[in-house]
Amino acid sequence: MDEYIRLMNKSEDYIEQNLSESISLDDLARNANMSKYHFHRLFSKYNEETVKQFITRIKMERSGMLLMARPGQT
Repeated sequence: MDEYIRLMNKSEDYIEQNLSESISLDDLARNANMSKYHFHRLFSKYNEETVKQFITRIKMERSGMLLMARPGQT
C-alpha cells in the first residue's frame, strides 16, 4: 500500500514538472511499471480524480497564479 502511495506521489511530481509537455497515460504507467489500466485505476482511487482531470486542474491553478502575478497578461 505504501508503495502505491509513493508511486502516485512520484507520478504527480512528474506531471507537475512536465506540464508544458504532452503527458500520456502510457508514459505515466511505464514510469510506474504498471499497465495503463492498473495505473489509471490506482491514480483515480488515490487522487479522487482521473489523470486528465488532475492535469487540467494543475494547469488551471498554475494559469490562475500567473494571471494574479501578472494582471495585464492575457
